[in-house]
Amino acid sequence: MGIITVGVVIGSAFANGPMGTVIMKAGVTKGMMLLVILNVILTILCAILVKTHPEEAGAYPDNDKSMTPEQAQALLAKVKRYQASSEWTVTRCLRSKVVWMTGIGLGLLLCMAQGLMAQLVTAALSFGHNPIIAQLTGIIPAPFALIGTILAGILDQKIGTKKITTVIFIVSIVGLLIGAFTGTTVPGIFISAACVAMAVSGGNNMMMSYTATVFGRFDFSTPYMVILFMIQLISSFGYIIVSAFGEAGDTYRLCFIICTVIVLIGMIIWLLNPDQFIGRRAEDIDEDNA
Repeated sequence: MGIITVGVVIGSAFANGPMGTVIMKAGVTKGMMLLVILNVILTILCAILVKTHPEEAGAYPDNDKSMTPEQAQALLAKVKRYQASSEWTVTRCLRSKVVWMTGIGLGLLLCMAQGLMAQLVTAALSFGHNPIIAQLTGIIPAPFALIGTILAGILDQKIGTKKITTVIFIVSIVGLLIGAFTGTTVPGIFISAACVAMAVSGGNNMMMSYTATVFGRFDFSTPYMVILFMIQLISSFGYIIVSAFGEAGDTYRLCFIICTVIVLIGMIIWLLNPDQFIGRRAEDIDEDNA
């Protein structure tokens, strides 16, 4: 998962770097047309190459190569039969405490992290840094975001999704506090930017990983769709919130403190989220079909 979500980081870097240059030199219209063309190409490639199930691409579920191709295909048939009549409908998801706590908890984390990522240059300028330092503050997050998503994927396998997500919350809070109280120093604003970037990339990784951990392969699709919608809805307000509080004072200190409180609330909700498997396993479906 950590490798897959590297694409999110690369995409953001591409949008803020090369695409920004294209738009500045060729204009907004031509820049947007280039994005349209790239999206059409990507859509075609995904339609041809990306599969819903690993078995459809000649791979194995969870990279379990101990099973034979025949067993993998039999499992795939079982998955499709169950998903056609899964008990986890949208209505049931909306009645699930786990779905709401996951969506709100991670939504608040990404709300603040993504909002600040978009305002890091402005925040650095508000703390009195010169334009060069401010621009570097906007560039520094890219490599740390890359490290964050890969590291989150590795630690997810080592210590578990719930624990590593809690660590991501803590990294975000520490980074925000460093920005609030030492943002006027160059090391302070750089470290804060790096922590926020790692929180964004790690958080994007964990929302998919945690859904898979709790609901499993057979019940993943609908809960993930609902959780993703909640997270995107909540996180979309981050840009407005950060901009509003950023303009409320002479510096972004108040904004960083408010963001810390919001992320802390998200972490409390996350910690109260039950960490137990509630989906269905292959053997459960075998019993139902027996």
